[in-house]
Amino acid sequence: MTGDDHYRADGSSEAPAKSEETDERARPDQFLDQSTDAVTIELWLREGTGHTVRDVQAQYRQQTTALETSQQVADVTIRTWPTRLFRDPDQEAVSGPVHRAVREMETWASENGYSLAPAFQRRVVRSPLSGRRREEVTLPIVCLAIHGDAGLEGVFPARHDGVVYTVEDFYEAIRDTASEDPVTDSAAVGAE
Repeated sequence: MTGDDHYRADGSSEAPAKSEETDERARPDQFLDQSTDAVTIELWLREGTGHTVRDVQAQYRQQTTALETSQQVADVTIRTWPTRLFRDPDQEAVSGPVHRAVREMETWASENGYSLAPAFQRRVVRSPLSGRRREEVTLPIVCLAIHGDAGLEGVFPARHDGVVYTVEDFYEAIRDTASEDPVTDSAAVGAE
């Protein structure tokens, strides 16, 4: 994968348009500067994908694992989640790790003026057997959660003021930051 390749949750490889006036709060590299300590990166990969998508996920897995040698990264965790997450309005307190992670990401987005759409797609579905309605959240194929001193500090992909920040944007930002540091070898952070 080159620096110009982007993989979006909708399966296209089209790069999102960037605005000339990007809000300072939305810069991917700001997550590296926010913490006094190195950040922890959690990579979420969707289960049950086809061969092409698994190849792309393997590239992201490799890039994320390579970040463990970066001075800005304290730890890397790779997790999987299903294609869809269901929420029953009568059972909002579901406490599985995926439910907790998605709730934490939604809270972060809401509190910081971001949106997780279109990567996290929501709709209400009705059971053909019971007729009950419940919310279905289609989870992204690849997602990064950046944790720092204060907890969750960033989610990729996310949208702010009409600008979509992708997983690749975060990798580019950390590569750029590493290339400014003469101690860090850019090959060690997944640069190709």
